Amino acid sequence: MITIFQIPIQKTKFFLIDGTFKFIEELKPLDTLLDGSIVTAKIKVTSKDLDMYYLNDIIISESHIVNYNNKWIKVKEHPNAIKLTSYTEPYLYCINTTSKTIVLNNTIFTDWDEVY
Repeated sequence: MITIFQIPIQKTKFFLIDGTFKFIEELKPLDTLLDGSIVTAKIKVTSKDLDMYYLNDIIISESHIVNYNNKWIKVKEHPNAIKLTSYTEPYLYCINTTSKTIVLNNTIFTDWDEVY
């Protein structure tokens, strides 16, 4: 768990269409997310030398693409993104989906392929 300004940050929950949830590291291809998109791949990479941000209760890398005011921008450019100063997790996970997007906490991100 990471703390920002004494507020604990929990791992992000991905809600599935069957009403359950998984954390990103638990997702598997063919899992169906709440929005109906299907996970097609899960990617695990090192988090070394990446700046991580906190945005809408989600921990995400600086260069991940997010939709803001109907434009696609990098997370680090989002006005509500908070840079984490002490991110120590060794790995970063992302997924690909059939919709090419990831919808979390009313926020739309591109999936790993960043096709938009």
